[in-house]
Amino acid sequence: MSLRREQLLHRLRVDGHASSAGISGATHRIPQTGTRRGPVNPTARWPERLEHIATLLRADAVAVIYANPSGLETIFSHRLAAPVNWATVLGADAFGRAERGAFVTAVPAGRWSASASFAIVAPIESWNGEALLCALRQEVPFDAVDAMGAAAAARLLEMSALEGRSFAEVLRQSAALEERVQMMSGMGDELARARDVGALLAHAAQEVARRMGAEAASIMVVEGDRLRLRGSVGLPASAAVGDGQRVGQGIAGWVARSGEKMILRGRVDDARFSGMDPDARESVIVPLREGSDVLGVLNVKRPGTADGFADRQEL
Repeated sequence: MSLRREQLLHRLRVDGHASSAGISGATHRIPQTGTRRGPVNPTARWPERLEHIATLLRADAVAVIYANPSGLETIFSHRLAAPVNWATVLGADAFGRAERGAFVTAVPAGRWSASASFAIVAPIESWNGEALLCALRQEVPFDAVDAMGAAAAARLLEMSALEGRSFAEVLRQSAALEERVQMMSGMGDELARARDVGALLAHAAQEVARRMGAEAASIMVVEGDRLRLRGSVGLPASAAVGDGQRVGQGIAGWVARSGEKMILRGRVDDARFSGMDPDARESVIVPLREGSDVLGVLNVKRPGTADGFADRQEL
């Protein structure tokens, strides 16, 4: 799947897709990619939306298509049973024509169905002309009123996509907030039971690693002009509680001095960051603050999944 197509699907927030000339039932399946964690907006119901659009336009089939370097491709569809050569059906200049607004065109026999048919095309402008709404009909031509209806339907699809995106973002933020509350609640319980600060920080490092899906995490505390390791999980045996370095030295020292979060991915060739774990793959290093004062540094590294820490860096 090309990057542009993946981005378009992400914006549409669809869970199903058709690469679908003939007429059949709705087709709507989208292959899962390694970078997605399941449906973003399971309420989108795009195939149903296309079914309603087909009814309103009195169309035999409806599809949303986009342009990639190899040609025009179906994103999802209603009642298209087989792959359609859109360049043959609509012409290679379909996107250029759609920039001027919705249009109606005749489709010669054999290009979509055995007999002559007709198409109406409207741009989905949220994607700067990258996507088109296309309705197909046999025997009876579309007219100017149908063109106006197709343009309105395309606009409704744009609005639905934007609403779905907003809804998905609200769900994501709500889940992140709930997880933060659970984490803080658990740490509060541990604080009440902890006999010393060291035990609390060790548990905090373990909890952060578990929540982030990391193989290692550590907490260093500013003590005078030095940072000292006070809690960790997953570090090499050579890393002992109490080990320290100067504030400003190394990556943790830099974060402590600057007060800025840092995210590192892959190999790091920088003299400031000597001592980096060569197997870290990805590290998130954040300052621990009280007001404007930096009290320490949290380092989370070696994510347990291929897509790294993804959007969990704010947790």
